[in-house]
Amino acid sequence: MAPATWVMWLGNAVNAVLNWGLIFGNLGMPALGLEGAAIASSLTSVLLVIGLVAWIRLFRLSAGAWRPWDRESSSARGLLQVVRLGLPVGAQIALEGWAFAISTLMAGWLGRQWVGSHQIVHNLVALSFMVPLGISQGAATRVGNLIGAGDEVRMRAATKAALLLGGGVMLISATLFTTLRFALPRLYTDDPKLVSLAATILPIAAAFQLSDGTQVVAGGLLRGMGRPDAAAYVNLFGYYVVALPLAYFFGFVRGYGLPGVWACLAAGLTVVALALLVWVRRTALRPLADLRVAADSGLQGAGAASGQ
Repeated sequence: MAPATWVMWLGNAVNAVLNWGLIFGNLGMPALGLEGAAIASSLTSVLLVIGLVAWIRLFRLSAGAWRPWDRESSSARGLLQVVRLGLPVGAQIALEGWAFAISTLMAGWLGRQWVGSHQIVHNLVALSFMVPLGISQGAATRVGNLIGAGDEVRMRAATKAALLLGGGVMLISATLFTTLRFALPRLYTDDPKLVSLAATILPIAAAFQLSDGTQVVAGGLLRGMGRPDAAAYVNLFGYYVVALPLAYFFGFVRGYGLPGVWACLAAGLTVVALALLVWVRRTALRPLADLRVAADSGLQGAGAASGQ
């Protein structure tokens, strides 16, 4: 995880410099405004890929494991295994991202000020989400390693620790969203109307912080246990059967507006979190031999393809 973190820090620094130059015309760059921000973000994304590839090659991180860019690692069997493992994870992320994108469209139906306040709260929620997301990725690796090592006791302890850590961090976010519900929106705008509208939504966002942290950590744990598809199924139900239909009904049919939309997103996230918690508990209680088979099954084809 450390190489990706260092490259990301470097990318953020480069992105800040490029934005300063391309938006405002500093460092001899043209002043392009919003177009400059888009160009800076695109260039930074390319540099992140180059940086990660260079780090892998320079420090030989693939030594003794997967050998990138050779004939064996790009075999059809190996690539199909990667797709089989990666597709459910991509579906999980996409289903959640699309749900919040649809909620932004709903906010747009209410008017420009409502969509502005929605974007402020959405950005704050996304920022708080980054911490449990990192915990989720670490938990997936840790639990997967412990399953491979045959350490059932520490695997279950790591599962509990990850869930408690993710939930604890989000309780802090919930407290900040509630106590600073007027101060935080002022970081984005000095429009008193937008600040007031965002302040009405932030307590609702605070209410689902625990659920949001729990669901993302639980999804990571299930990936480590060999069930990357679990969160995709649950997200499909929680967002598209529960949250969004209720958001439309209460937000527009019943007339509760954007607070109604966010309350229904909170309900959907809570359903997702509870379902994933049950799934994690049932999976963690299975015999360790079964978990090792599930966790290894996605790697057997890749290992055979790379000749390991």
